[in-house]
Amino acid sequence: AKRYGHNTQDPDKVSIHMTLNLTDWDVVVHYELSFVSSPYHIPMVGTAHVKIELSGSDGDFIQTVKKMFISHNNTGDNLVQQGRRISAISKIAAEKICKLLRWIRKEDYLESYLCLPGWGDINHFAVGSSFLRRHESLTVLQRYRHFRSEVLEVVVTGSSPFENRESLFGDLMEYNNGEDEMFSVLSKWATGVISERKIYFRVIVPEQEDDLAYYCIIRVQQSLSVSRLFVFTIDFHGEIDAERRLAVSSSFRENLKECTDIVILKKCIREKVAIRPSSPGKPWNPTWSEYFLHHKSWDLIKDNEVLPLITKRRHQIGGFFILHSDNDRAVFAKFVKNNSLSSSGNLNSDIVIYQVLSRTDGIFVDIHMESCRSTFYP
Repeated sequence: AKRYGHNTQDPDKVSIHMTLNLTDWDVVVHYELSFVSSPYHIPMVGTAHVKIELSGSDGDFIQTVKKMFISHNNTGDNLVQQGRRISAISKIAAEKICKLLRWIRKEDYLESYLCLPGWGDINHFAVGSSFLRRHESLTVLQRYRHFRSEVLEVVVTGSSPFENRESLFGDLMEYNNGEDEMFSVLSKWATGVISERKIYFRVIVPEQEDDLAYYCIIRVQQSLSVSRLFVFTIDFHGEIDAERRLAVSSSFRENLKECTDIVILKKCIREKVAIRPSSPGKPWNPTWSEYFLHHKSWDLIKDNEVLPLITKRRHQIGGFFILHSDNDRAVFAKFVKNNSLSSSGNLNSDIVIYQVLSRTDGIFVDIHMESCRSTFYP
């Protein structure tokens, strides 16, 4: 980055020039951003002018890209350069470069739009506003590009159907695994709701006379493989430093601790949960993450009481928490300490995942454990 207008020492102007070398087509993309800060806000708030240029040894090809970029509906079929048609290879290359340039422009506009809170007289955090609805349609790549994220996983730990069934008043008991309490705490902590039980937002720093509002988006996703595991992703936008992000994440954790029927996991485990297929004819192909786990399996005699009995023993006696429980499958997990030390000086923990599956061809037990190589503690 370099300051332009340096002869007059203008403190409110900055110019940034970056280049991208596209070696496959012998073209260099020049991206120049000229920023002027607003006299009514802090120096980081203002307006920007973006200029994109192409340079290369083949001038005819550069002109082809320019014409295709300006004419959105022209795919290059009718382009003629100096009385001759453009080759098919050049058309394909020009289309790819135009696609890149349009993507850069689109994402720049999106970044500008995401910075809007506090700009002008529009309340962008109003219920049902177009600004909040836009966050529902963001892709994973766009969230990765425009936000900094913190991920938190929790497990709801209410009673299992087998425990309710064995109770004297099992027929009258309402099955509640803690989801309602969890979402109630989230609704109170968040500033507002974008999509019920899916997307929430929290204003971290309200708009001020000389600054915009800074906010985060909280997304909740239930695991597709185990029903009691929920993933919270907090996407931070704006100039929010690491200390402030950690403070917001810690505040959310402290509020979740008020829930009596959830466990806040020490680390993320969703990629380590390996589920045996329910269909006997479907092969079990391990995922990439499973190659880093120890695995043992064994079969049990088919009996309708095996699954309820194991569920009770693992949950009440073995100290496992339930990740999933239904009439055919039960999945449990717990953390065990190993001998290695973390950066904070505490003992690290390994995850143990234990599952039982009842199928027509038998009952199958699988245990996966994250541990040091050549060490296994079943």
